[in-house]
Amino acid sequence: MRWTRCLIDKEDPHHAQDGDTGFGNVTNVRRTVREFERAGVAGLFIEAPRSVDDMRRICREAPFPQLANMISFGLTPELTAHELQELGYATAAWPVASIFAVTHTLQQLMSRLLTEGKTAGAKDEMVSFDEFTTLMGLPQLSEREHNYLDAAAALISKGVASHAGSR
Repeated sequence: MRWTRCLIDKEDPHHAQDGDTGFGNVTNVRRTVREFERAGVAGLFIEAPRSVDDMRRICREAPFPQLANMISFGLTPELTAHELQELGYATAAWPVASIFAVTHTLQQLMSRLLTEGKTAGAKDEMVSFDEFTTLMGLPQLSEREHNYLDAAAALISKGVASHAGSR
């Protein structure tokens, strides 16, 4: 808690403090929350509430804006952003959903490659090369690269011409 007070005193808005000391019984959680409140903490994340009632109670009783951490297949009921807002959450994150989805897709693709020896049968589950390059912004990057190359070529030819004229 001393670190939290010190960082808040320095007005560091990007600090996160973990209040779990491994002794998370009700008394210690209550004490930790009150200490955070006295220290001036701006928000709170309580790990893995097990029910919607627990989530509602957290938002009602904790004195800070709340973050809902939606982990697919996790212990906390997964709600929509609208439902979380109605419970009183200030913000929400789904930090691993995309990683889980990509992992599933990679497993399917690699299994197909192993059994069929190619990925042609999975093309309807992929973006095309052109879609990928557009999504990644490669056409714009290529255009910028050509502009730099043209500018460099112009500078080089000027330098060569002025160097040749100085002989």
